[in-house]
Amino acid sequence: MGIIAKLAQIDKKFSWSFLGFILAALFGGIAVYTEFIRDTSPAVKYEILSNTRILDVKEDVTGLSIIYNNEDIRKARKTLSVIIVRVSNEGRYPILKTYYDNAAPLGLSISSGEIITAEVISATTDYLRQNAGISVRDPSNVKFSQMIIEPNESFTTKLLILNPEQSAVTIFPKGKIAGVKKLLLVDRQSEQTKETFITKVVSGSLWVQVVRTLTYVAAFILLLIVVIAPSVYISDKKDQWKRNRIVRQFKSRTASALNDLNVELYDFYKHYELKALKGMQKTLGDDNRFQNFVRAALAYPSERAALAYPSEREASADRSQRETIADVESRSFVISNSSSDGISVINPAFALKSMMKLGLISKVGERYTKNEERIKAMNEFVRFAVQQQRRNKSSNE
Repeated sequence: MGIIAKLAQIDKKFSWSFLGFILAALFGGIAVYTEFIRDTSPAVKYEILSNTRILDVKEDVTGLSIIYNNEDIRKARKTLSVIIVRVSNEGRYPILKTYYDNAAPLGLSISSGEIITAEVISATTDYLRQNAGISVRDPSNVKFSQMIIEPNESFTTKLLILNPEQSAVTIFPKGKIAGVKKLLLVDRQSEQTKETFITKVVSGSLWVQVVRTLTYVAAFILLLIVVIAPSVYISDKKDQWKRNRIVRQFKSRTASALNDLNVELYDFYKHYELKALKGMQKTLGDDNRFQNFVRAALAYPSERAALAYPSEREASADRSQRETIADVESRSFVISNSSSDGISVINPAFALKSMMKLGLISKVGERYTKNEERIKAMNEFVRFAVQQQRRNKSSNE
């Protein structure tokens, strides 16, 4: 039974619609996440893109002096550093001008040294390029102008700092934005060197994880296809070669008259394997079973039509049964004899047509009669094929 048939049975068992319940749960979960769980506030993030010393003389050179503001910074054991910082809104809501606090303006400070210059060097929109500003409040602090920053928008600043040679410069976000609990700080250079494998695997938002999972599943399925498909193809070719060999061996050991009778039988065997012929053999070997089979085959088209076009009253009750028939018809042709009435046929109409094409039965008026000569020829071939398969199996073991 297919998946659709199972769902149809569940839907029939309960008074509520199973599919409707699944859809309600799905969209209800999305609504709860959107309304109560998902964070819709702004999120300000500072990213240190670069922290580089532009003056780093490691050897003492006689007569070399570097003067800044009437001070020899080499003798003072100082250096010049450039820090590039990107400020962005990583949230899902814009930062408006009314969100700023004049008493605690948005900006940053440095851990040591003196800020010589500060400027905005780039922005993601024309508005930010024109309105994003930065000014030095004192030697260790800068502040940004009040501007609107939409979600996923950013501007980048560059600081030139005079700092002691022995100390590394670090920045600290400062200021207050309404709705923002904490100003985030990310050091890209440090993060790239310290990021662990687990962090790389689980990093990203919910939707990144969803897309990543779907990609991995698709890649896994594709890998299975790439690995399994050649094996299946080789196995099918190997089975086909074995069947062709059995046909050649049988034809070489039997009279030409018998081979003439079995021409279409050989082709049928190569396509449907021995299991179908053994089913035919059992069906034709018993008169009662054969008559039951004919009745099932003749009734099959009308039963299928009744299932395909049910009345309004029967539509709901027959859903699961229709799916079962569709699932059965999609399988390969097989005849078995395990049911209580002695005959169980998958697509008996096709089986009856195949028997007639092979000349095993013929229609005289409204009756179907067996062709004993053709059946005898088929039985000899089936007996030989079974023996060869057993020998091949025992030799492989």
